[in-house]
Amino acid sequence: MNKYLYVVEGKTDVAKLKNLGAEYVLKTDGFNVSSSGVLEFLKYCFCSRSIILLLDPDGPGKQIKKIIIDTLNKVDSDNKIVEINIDKKKAIAHHKVGVTQMNSKLLLSYISPYLSEDQNSFEKEIYTSDLLEKMNLVGSKSKENREKIKRKMPFISISTAKSLKNDLEMLKIEPEKIWRIINDKD
Repeated sequence: MNKYLYVVEGKTDVAKLKNLGAEYVLKTDGFNVSSSGVLEFLKYCFCSRSIILLLDPDGPGKQIKKIIIDTLNKVDSDNKIVEINIDKKKAIAHHKVGVTQMNSKLLLSYISPYLSEDQNSFEKEIYTSDLLEKMNLVGSKSKENREKIKRKMPFISISTAKSLKNDLEMLKIEPEKIWRIINDKD
């Protein structure tokens, strides 16, 4: 089984989930979900891993969840969409509603079954430092190869080696495909 992809709204939500042990976390940037490439990324990801929606329990969060579910329901996948429905009363602090405002122990209680499955996953790292170097995706001569990947897959982040590696791992893109892109054969 592959590890889950956790979908949240903002960068503080990402940090909170990563602190609790989630490895693959994607932020929607709120309503930008429709225009920022996030939906394309999710569609590609959904072909290889199940997705957990952990969005804020407010009106915008519910709308974002609907947009994502409607999009993913059109994808032919054996993976599942898990909706975690947070009690709004337990996600309020400082007059704000959201995942970030939740008590960490309470949030952990919502996601711990999925984190346990992640820990028991046999999924291995694909893009090691050595492979990234061999592919010329890190270092001073990597810009051209990263840009080739970005042209073929505009939803992938190429800004840093870490973000590129993370996206390639989340998407489970086989190295052979990346080699073909780099060598202009795809």
